[in-house]
Parts: sequence; C-alpha cells; structure tokens
Amino acid sequence: QAWCDGKVGMMGGSYGGFVQWIAAKERPPHLTALVSTAAAGRWQEELPFRFGITAPYWIFWLNLVGGRSLQQPIYSNPAVPDWPRILTHRPLRDIDLALGRTNTVWRTWLEHNTFDDYWQQLSLRGHFAQLDLPVLHITGWFDGDQWGELFYWHGMLNESPAPDRQRLLSGPRDHAGTPT
Repeated sequence: QAWCDGKVGMMGGSYGGFVQWIAAKERPPHLTALVSTAAAGRWQEELPFRFGITAPYWIFWLNLVGGRSLQQPIYSNPAVPDWPRILTHRPLRDIDLALGRTNTVWRTWLEHNTFDDYWQQLSLRGHFAQLDLPVLHITGWFDGDQWGELFYWHGMLNESPAPDRQRLLSGPRDHAGTPT
C-alpha cells in the first residue's frame, strides 16, 4: 500500500496470538511489533496435552475452527451435534469419527503425544534470543492460555535482546474476556 512505510505490526488473540509468534520466529524484516493476547505456546504442557493428558475438548475446538475446508454438512437435524455423546466417546482416538468426520489434525496430535519434532517446530523454545521486538503481552488471571502468554513474556524478558520493550497487561478476565 502506498501509505505503508514498510513497518508492520501484528495483533491478535488466542490462535491469532500464536500466529504472530510463529511468524516472528521466521524473522521477517518488516515485522516491528506484536500485541500478543492469550496465545498458546507451551506445547505438551498447556495444550493439546496438559502434562501428558489430552482433553476431548480439543476436538470441539478443531471442529469450531475447521471451517468449511474440513467440515462436511454435519449440522443437519438436530442443528447442534450431540456433544455429550461425542466428548465421552471411546476410544479417544476415534472421537472425530463420533463427530461424523475424520479430523487429520486431531489424529496427528494424538500420534505426537510427546514433545517431538512435530511440536518443536511449532515452539519458540530456543528462538527468543533472535527476536528483537517490542511486545505487549495480554492475558487474564482466569485465562486458560495464561501459561502460553506468560511463556512468551518470560522468554522475551530472559532471552530476547529487547527485554526492556516488553509490557504485560493482566487482569480479572477469562480467555474470552481478554482484550484484543
């Protein structure tokens, strides 16, 4: 755009917060600032496994964000899937089939149930030292992704060349109430 001086900032919450960090990891030359809100980042400790245990909730989330690219018309009559039946389906690896469609991301996550190469590629561990960016970190006291946002906050404070340009905003909010 003609009005752009080439400097780009990113902002977003939850998955949109994580997207900023994975972009920053690539160190694009025009990226100059982040506003990261409630971003997940402690893979295998925070999500989709919490210290080795996965939660059926994540199939709900994957279905929610899957959009039309993965969804077949599963919302017929009744309009809402029978989530109590789906979320208690066993075996857990087939919970996507109980929903009515194979979810390749769910199956990949279950195949990678340790902090292996798959998760390491998505992680910022070992990369904060290369990130010289000012960041406004936002989370809430009751935010389920507080662990992730504080992971980025501490990583930037302790390893980044820009520890003095980090700010943390946290208050009495849950994940949905964090300002983006």
